Amino acid sequence: LMLAPPRTRFPGLAVETASAMAGSEEFLGGDFSDAFALENGDVALILGDVCGKGLVAALRVPEIKFALRAFLSEAPSPARALGCLNDWLCVPQNWADDPAATFATAIVVVLNPRTGLGLCSVAGAEPPLLLRPLGGPDRVEVSGLALGVQPGQVYQAGAFHLLVGDLLLLAADGVTEAMKDGDLLGSTGLAALATRAWRAACPADPRAVGRGILEGARRFAGGALQ
Repeated sequence: LMLAPPRTRFPGLAVETASAMAGSEEFLGGDFSDAFALENGDVALILGDVCGKGLVAALRVPEIKFALRAFLSEAPSPARALGCLNDWLCVPQNWADDPAATFATAIVVVLNPRTGLGLCSVAGAEPPLLLRPLGGPDRVEVSGLALGVQPGQVYQAGAFHLLVGDLLLLAADGVTEAMKDGDLLGSTGLAALATRAWRAACPADPRAVGRGILEGARRFAGGALQ
């Protein structure tokens, strides 16, 4: 159900997705990703997770996904889009059988593929990592409250500069919450896995990096993700 955009859709920018089903396929989740061009030529990159499991959470995904598209089409500001989405989610949805499905986490990036300049806002999620050919991974310094918890939230935007050959990594908690003997992989473990996969993929291949991270998370968790 998680559709991937064509890799060559955005000139100057390669976009890849990597995901794996955790457990039985009958347990639907609320994870989603999106990538689309804005009217001014910028590219929006989104990774989100609707809380809860099952059909209710899965049904909330398209609502939130396309609400974000609408808010970003009005103004290409990730902080403003998350603020609008948060206020919308805080309005009671009478048809929702599971109140938990009104909560969500998200990472929203707006990137200029010509200049490499980008803005990122997050709501209850880990900020993205920047992987560069030289040096260790850098984290986009930004944070924010999960969506649907409290109305009137003002989200911040962290700026970054993506250079030729760099990779921007957005990861869901299905990876960082991989567990071994009671210990979580966490953001530090994710950064280590990403760096290892990045260096092994020569020349740099985003698809190979994604596969390497998933394989590393499985090995850490003893073969099964939660």
